[in-house]
Amino acid sequence: MDILNEQSQINSKSRDAWEHFDSHRTRVTDLIVHVASKLPSSTKIENGRPSLAIFGAGNGNDLNVERLLESFGRIHIFDLDQDALKRFQALHCQSKLSKEVIQIENPIDLSGVNTELEQYPQSATDAHVETVANKARTASGVSIDRQFDVVASTCMLSQLLHSVLKSVGDQHPHKNFLMIALRDGHLKLMSRAIRPGGIGLLVTDFVSSDTLPALQEAKDDETVLAIARQAIDARNFFTGTLPWAIKDSLATMLLESADQPWAIHSPWKWLLGPKRSYLVTAIEFAKTF
Repeated sequence: MDILNEQSQINSKSRDAWEHFDSHRTRVTDLIVHVASKLPSSTKIENGRPSLAIFGAGNGNDLNVERLLESFGRIHIFDLDQDALKRFQALHCQSKLSKEVIQIENPIDLSGVNTELEQYPQSATDAHVETVANKARTASGVSIDRQFDVVASTCMLSQLLHSVLKSVGDQHPHKNFLMIALRDGHLKLMSRAIRPGGIGLLVTDFVSSDTLPALQEAKDDETVLAIARQAIDARNFFTGTLPWAIKDSLATMLLESADQPWAIHSPWKWLLGPKRSYLVTAIEFAKTF
């Protein structure tokens, strides 16, 4: 499997879906602006305002960049897909202010293991499995040479986990082990990229209307919340995306401290066209060391 080609096709198909992202874009942007308002006064600032990194920005349909420009002095955009980054730049980087504030980074494999997954043998030895999982879990194959006040991952986690399914197959015995390793590596990468005193925001979809048809017709937040609870009780969610499991992994990662500030935000419905919707949530955590 060519992971970059797969992701490029997904981004290309959604390039003109700006309107379908409307309510989802508002939720994501509101949360990023909200966490910026919670930064301590001692936070390092650039151009008088804090810095932001977006992991998995894609075409930029998730983001109201004009609002982000009001809150951040520097915005760094990371993604694997160079064509999507070019579309992001064309869509969001035309004003004088945006050109000064937004830095489009070079295309980067934020999993650090795309090559290993693309070449993953169906009869891998235990040693090979552990080598790949350890590289994924530690994010040792990813190098980002700076830190930021806020790091937001915008519906990237499910795409990373999907790359495991597409590479090794849904029935592969190592599938779940590799997916959890990749999830924890993404959390570690986020934590590593946050300055002490900064905040991470993991926005992730965790189930779709493909297996939760009632979601497609849900009209209000109360109904969405009830459907989300039913899905979780029935263990109907993408492997590796259960919010409480992510919170537990973060608690272990952040010095195993029970008093690390964190929050799981209420889920919302992301209507991606007439035939598919996603349930999305966000996990917020602070880096205090």
